[in-house]
Amino acid sequence: MADYKRNLYNCAIDGQGYLLFGIPNTPARVMRESSVFGTFPTQVDLEYKDSSQFLPWAQTDFSGGFQFEKWSDNAGFKKGTGLDYITKYGELTLLNNKSATIKDFGAGFTFGAAVEYDRDTVGLVIGITKASGASELWKISTADSPTAITGGTWANVDAVHDMDELQGLVYIGLTVSAGNPLKTYSGSAVADITLTGALSSSKIIRMVKRIETRLYVGGYTGTAASGDALMYSDDEGSTWTAIVTKLGKNREITHGVDNLGTLYFLIEDGSRTELWWCNDTIITQIYRWENLTTPRISAWLGKVYVEGKQDGKLMRFEWNGATLRTVFEEKISGLDLDTSPMVVYKNNLHSYGLVYDGLFHFPSWIFKYTANKIYPFTVFGSSTTQVPYFYGLSGTNLIVTKLDTSAYLTTGNVITGIFNGGKSAVDKLWNSITISFKALTTTLVFSGATSFAEGDTITGDSSGATALLGTKISTTVFIATAITGTLDPDNDNACTTDEAGGGSGTGNLASVTSQTIKAEYSTDDEGSWNEIDTISPTNDETEKTISFANNITSKRIQIRLTLTGAGYDTPTLYDFIVRFLSLTDNRFEWVLRLNCSDNLMLLDGKTVEQKRASELRNLLMTARFDNQIVAFQDVDFAEVLLNETLTAIDTTITVDSTGDFPEQGRIKIELEEILYTGKTATAFTGCTRGVRGTKKAAHADDTVVNNAYNVVITNISEENPVAPKAKTLESSISVALKEV
Repeated sequence: MADYKRNLYNCAIDGQGYLLFGIPNTPARVMRESSVFGTFPTQVDLEYKDSSQFLPWAQTDFSGGFQFEKWSDNAGFKKGTGLDYITKYGELTLLNNKSATIKDFGAGFTFGAAVEYDRDTVGLVIGITKASGASELWKISTADSPTAITGGTWANVDAVHDMDELQGLVYIGLTVSAGNPLKTYSGSAVADITLTGALSSSKIIRMVKRIETRLYVGGYTGTAASGDALMYSDDEGSTWTAIVTKLGKNREITHGVDNLGTLYFLIEDGSRTELWWCNDTIITQIYRWENLTTPRISAWLGKVYVEGKQDGKLMRFEWNGATLRTVFEEKISGLDLDTSPMVVYKNNLHSYGLVYDGLFHFPSWIFKYTANKIYPFTVFGSSTTQVPYFYGLSGTNLIVTKLDTSAYLTTGNVITGIFNGGKSAVDKLWNSITISFKALTTTLVFSGATSFAEGDTITGDSSGATALLGTKISTTVFIATAITGTLDPDNDNACTTDEAGGGSGTGNLASVTSQTIKAEYSTDDEGSWNEIDTISPTNDETEKTISFANNITSKRIQIRLTLTGAGYDTPTLYDFIVRFLSLTDNRFEWVLRLNCSDNLMLLDGKTVEQKRASELRNLLMTARFDNQIVAFQDVDFAEVLLNETLTAIDTTITVDSTGDFPEQGRIKIELEEILYTGKTATAFTGCTRGVRGTKKAAHADDTVVNNAYNVVITNISEENPVAPKAKTLESSISVALKEV
């Protein structure tokens, strides 16, 4: 076709050659850029032809939850770590950090259970588990002073399972090798409770739950075939009444909760978990999960929550008294979530790595000792300040700590869902990002003999460097403002003050740490991240526009914003706006005026077209009527065969000859289009594969290589400049073609 077309015709449509009307003096051909089929126009620019302004992508709120793979205007995001999304909606800050160790219980212990009891006198009662009768009972005061209750090893107690408070006593469910598995603590002494009936031989009580003045316990009957039993006492453990005397083999009552004066509890049977409720003395099964492991149960705002793992993924369910629904399912990779006790703090439901505000879930505390996770287990404190407490293993040592509301994590980030502007097929040129934030600060930490005060201006030992001391965090930590020059931490104790704030003396500047916000982008679904810029404190600046590097284009993008601080305070992020320009793939359209006449002399001056004018015209009409996609060989058409087996990543393409092709341009091999920047006699070089919306692919030797286009005929018109009785027909056919 290549030689045939070039020697005899100006162009070819659907395999038929045509001459342009008016050649050789005034060939009738117009080629121009076209809007793109298969994309979705917007009201802003119906054909993507307006390049006069950048379009905005803005996120002003992060209160819509996470796990959104694709960005939408719903205040959601994909994931993040170390940030607080909900203390004040519309603001992102670093999460509070955990405190220093409150109690290191030593090696070999695991956490058992805890309950608040007589807060001002006793505090938090904690049972810790160690096998072979080495478990212990402790209390922690509101001043975080730990005291052993059992005086060391708790004789015959192999595990602590559950606790609750009733009528001035703490009731404790245990696994024991001898004695009673239900005990009480009065604030001064530990005593046994004698179980009767189905649990008279029990050595394991896993669930202890007070509902108003009634105490429910669930535990092992001592008989494998019978399994667990459920009993209650209305007289603080003096007498017991059975509700269920045997649940069956391997069925264990593991956790219970009080919801609006009703007992809800879990029964575990291998990987199966059941949710039950107890209406006075009658129990009813609500639901059975065939695959839900390590389950936990909690109650909040009149609803019951059950979470656990299904195939390694965290699930959370909500029971409102009438219907059970899934409120959380771990859907995306890269999350650090785990089942743990659920605690209510600041009217939100927290567990390891997750917080729920009643509408949406968000990432939350992820604390670790190296690889060991640190779990929340209760909220405790004085009458004015209560915070979550945590437990975890540092190596093999069991540690208890709490949330420190005066300290912050030093870094955290948020990652958006994938943004494509609603036009997934269109490339975008990414121009800039504008970030709004609370004015960033710098933290100065001093050491040595310092007597500085808020309002002092300190002078460092770097030439001309000064800083106004603002908020005082402690005697040695200040949030500085109005810094000039470069403050250089060292060890020469050379900082002095002008005493304007009442301070005096000298001191050593130990460290200077500025709050920052770093903006990064990914165009390969988080395969790699590229920094745009990092914002640092500058003259009370609260908004900054930073630019992408030149020529950053992609069809989709994600943004990662990372906040950093010194641990004493937190930067605050409000929102961002990314500006971009939609770039169409270079599709084209043509208007051709074709000569469709009888006895048409072709380009070589001696060959006559064998088809009559009516047939030439009807071939075009048929393609138009059928809306066919047809091949179009334009005036510069060339064609050759591959002279190698081509892989999908080759950037040099060897062919039989490149003689008919221009020095640079576009070629097509099967469905793949390729741009090349140079050529030799037998190869195209500098090739960019899979362009213009096509995909890179491998191709076999001797596959056709050309520069044809796939088009549709969008309009046909005809003129006949001859007398009505003429024996030959002269037709001028105007054809509009659009590339697809």
